[in-house]
Amino acid sequence: AGAKSLPRVPDGMRIAPGDVDVRVPVLRARLGLPPSQSDNDRIYDASTVQAVRFFQAANGLGVDGVVGAGTLAALNDIDNPRDRQSEIVVNMERWRWLPRDLGAAYVMVNIPEYMVRVVEDGRVIHDTRVVVGKPDTPTPLLTHDMEYVVVNPSWNVPVSIARKEMLPNLQRDPYYLQRQGITIERNGHAIDPGSVNWQAGLGGYSFRQPPGERNALGRIKFMFPNQHSVYLHDTPSRSLFANDRRAYSHGCVRVQDPLSFGEVVFSLGMPNDGWTEAKIGGMFGGKERYINLKRHIPVHIVYFTAFVDETGRFVSRPDIYRIDERMEEQLGLDGTQQMAAGKPKTATR
Repeated sequence: AGAKSLPRVPDGMRIAPGDVDVRVPVLRARLGLPPSQSDNDRIYDASTVQAVRFFQAANGLGVDGVVGAGTLAALNDIDNPRDRQSEIVVNMERWRWLPRDLGAAYVMVNIPEYMVRVVEDGRVIHDTRVVVGKPDTPTPLLTHDMEYVVVNPSWNVPVSIARKEMLPNLQRDPYYLQRQGITIERNGHAIDPGSVNWQAGLGGYSFRQPPGERNALGRIKFMFPNQHSVYLHDTPSRSLFANDRRAYSHGCVRVQDPLSFGEVVFSLGMPNDGWTEAKIGGMFGGKERYINLKRHIPVHIVYFTAFVDETGRFVSRPDIYRIDERMEEQLGLDGTQQMAAGKPKTATR
């Protein structure tokens, strides 16, 4: 029977390994397991825990075997075969948007997976977690070459962020940004924020955060010039990487392990130059420094909600930007028509 005929697991307290819960038989049915042969089929036993852990891994959830609110919601939202078919079709279509030749070595960010991988000769040589754009400030889908790296970057605050997030704070407290280490400039000269009537708006003022520990871009950023002005970068907000869902940025991609990622990038972009994490880290804390790569590296920012991972397991991820949903509307009800429309535009920063 299709997943629509499966019983839903009722809401309730979380179910931890070893718990006794009346919902366990329904949970087993939802996972496609046969009825338990135990004298007490309400025990959350090892075989059920294993199936839950597998389900969590396949759906981008924390793999702890505990049936909490997130796991329960995902279990009760299992796609039926028709929906799964549509999911696969739209993901195949997005593969068609990519260049035929991805590059001998390339960087790929998969937005719904919150991961970045470096691939060389068809083999993943590095991967790490990332933070991507929020649904209202999505990370755009693109392919561009990484050309240079900036160590100890300054941050020139985009006007959209300054207007939406910084201006209200300035109107309440003109020295708010100064305490955050952000300077306010006009015509290239720093000004006293207390001398400005912020109730009148931003005017011609610009906002800049110099290099340092508190800089929003961290200690390093990886540049692949593009019309969206997005890039990969370090971040001082390390705690966000512990979350399963990591859509928090204004569009740029924050990298969890920038030193290790940087070593791989430099080794590919400047082979035989002896780049190591220690060498990169040794440059931190100084002046802003631009380093051009001798070999440019393709960067593909993609959106795959359904794929087969390195172990051969089918994996599904939430459609955080609702791109699948919009594409499925264009594909038609049976999910087999070819798309007439081209690649949709994604929002910029």
